[in-house]
Amino acid sequence: AEETARFGAPSLLTRTTNDVQQIQLLVQLTCTMLVTAPIMCIGGIFMAIHQDAGLSWLLVVSVPVLALMNYWIVSHLLPIFRRVQRQIDAINRVMREQLTGLRVVRAFARESFERNRFAEANSALADSALEAGRWQALMLPVTTLVINISSVALIWFGGMRIDSGEMQVGSLIAFLSYFMQILVAVLMATFILVIIPRASVCAERITEVFVTEPAITTSPTATSPSRIDGEIRFDAATFSYTGADRP
Repeated sequence: AEETARFGAPSLLTRTTNDVQQIQLLVQLTCTMLVTAPIMCIGGIFMAIHQDAGLSWLLVVSVPVLALMNYWIVSHLLPIFRRVQRQIDAINRVMREQLTGLRVVRAFARESFERNRFAEANSALADSALEAGRWQALMLPVTTLVINISSVALIWFGGMRIDSGEMQVGSLIAFLSYFMQILVAVLMATFILVIIPRASVCAERITEVFVTEPAITTSPTATSPSRIDGEIRFDAATFSYTGADRP
């Protein structure tokens, strides 16, 4: 069909298996982490401001910095994952061609050529996956660095407020607990951000299939017949091989 030829059987295979699995993983994590993270974050911000509004400016600084750093990483991941999905299509295409043309490959002694062909496609996918993994690996260190710097700054400025008598030690400990709760919620959201780039690319690929217009469409002026009368008869028909005694 024209629709199948447009995408190709290997690409359709990837879109119905690997792409769907990535979206399933995102939905699963969203139903667990992404539900609790906003509750923890909003509750922590409210309690931290209620505890001591004088240190709340640290939240205004640390949370946007953390969000911008993660956005920078995600913006680099999106094109890489688009390339990864196309390379998965290429591997499926090579495997499909090798399996369907197995006899032809053996007949012309092309085993080594096909082996090298698959190795090239596999190597390209491995390189892209490693590149994506390096960017993903930056998320946790960057998040941890921002959390630790924010904690040190909080203790430093909190100690100054304690020295000036504007804050009690217990209030600083409570504020630090709420502050860590907020950053842990952001960290939980970061785990979702690791999945979102690839899942968004997969969603685009699946949507392309859904919005494809069928090659054969029903005419808007077509009408269905009110009654169909027809008859098929197979009578007095015979079949025989050449030289046979009887049919």
